[in-house]
Amino acid sequence: MNEPRSLGPYFRELEGLRRRLEAFLDQALVAKEYAGGEEVAPGTWSPPVDLLESSEEYLLFAELPGVKRAEIDLEVNKRRVVLSGRSPAPETSPGGPPGSRAARSNFHRMERRRGPFRRVFELDKDVRSDRVEARLAKGVLEVRLPKVGAGSRQIAVDESAPDQEPGR
Repeated sequence: MNEPRSLGPYFRELEGLRRRLEAFLDQALVAKEYAGGEEVAPGTWSPPVDLLESSEEYLLFAELPGVKRAEIDLEVNKRRVVLSGRSPAPETSPGGPPGSRAARSNFHRMERRRGPFRRVFELDKDVRSDRVEARLAKGVLEVRLPKVGAGSRQIAVDESAPDQEPGR
């Protein structure tokens, strides 16, 4: 787009405002939808998820780059699956301890999501919660949810070897 030199800074500022407004609306409006219609805390984000179904099981993949196994909560109760946790702040986040690299840094862009996350899924069929398996590899959480059965339990997430591909 060819813009007159005198208006260039204004167009850039408007573009920045547009991006911030989109991020705000995404957070405020879409977060409730992703949490299964439940209210979610302000600042909660929703990781991208693929949910597949076969005749025997559901298979869920969630993108959680930088999130450690200990920061992930996974709960299964009949047809309901709740994935929640927290993505850590970057090492260079603004407002770090005085004299630290973080305290000296000025962000020009901060687009990666951080902080608490939550997704809630209502499945078509009950899940055998005693047979659910979860594995974290290369920032992708893979959850196998065998169909049929009931019960509720907390699911432990395993961390695989760094050279192992998700889904293998």
